[in-house]
Amino acid sequence: MSLFNDDRYTWRETYFVLFDPEKRPRLSDVRRELRHVAGTLTILKDKAEHNGNLTSMTIASYEDHSALEIVYREGNNVPNEIGLLAEMLEKGCTAKEKEQLQKAKQYRAKFEILHFEQTAGTAEFKIVKMPDLQFAPREKSKTTHPFSNGNYSDKLLSTQTKRFHFDPDSYKNCLAGGIESDENVNSEDSAEFERIDPNTLVFVLEILCRLCHGIAIDPASGVII
Repeated sequence: MSLFNDDRYTWRETYFVLFDPEKRPRLSDVRRELRHVAGTLTILKDKAEHNGNLTSMTIASYEDHSALEIVYREGNNVPNEIGLLAEMLEKGCTAKEKEQLQKAKQYRAKFEILHFEQTAGTAEFKIVKMPDLQFAPREKSKTTHPFSNGNYSDKLLSTQTKRFHFDPDSYKNCLAGGIESDENVNSEDSAEFERIDPNTLVFVLEILCRLCHGIAIDPASGVII
């Protein structure tokens, strides 16, 4: 399955891991590394060549509300793509990063890691807009508190406090177990429900870099990971 065809997921960004094709990891090795977090990651699909080298893999993390598609790329165009990417990132990078990029220019293969956010699909991830709670003031107490001293403590004890008042009308827009429509949720509200977590992405990039002795790059921000 490809997450491009799954309307529960929305593509967010694409990362690259650049490396020498001779260091291409085996599917079994990637699976072994992912077992360390088997409770939070699910491999939806994977594919290898006849020699066992990883070709593609689709991973979902329901805990992080995200998913990844890993695709292996090589061929005549890949070295040119890597060279152009390295030249773009060299501007403003550190001396150590320039050294990494010079090495990367010799690479002839890459993994494309497509990062997706789960925006729908299961009940626990659906947005429920909670109502505003209504409060009513409590009447002042006319009795004297045993610890009252007639000064500042009296003011604290006599201050009106709030108690919860149930207002059924405040629940009219609450869609229990459903998704609030776009008409009722503005951009500020939607920001409150930001759910995607980068932990899975970082973990997978780290595994791939370690197994293929490559470097990970975020082309959107120009960051070498």
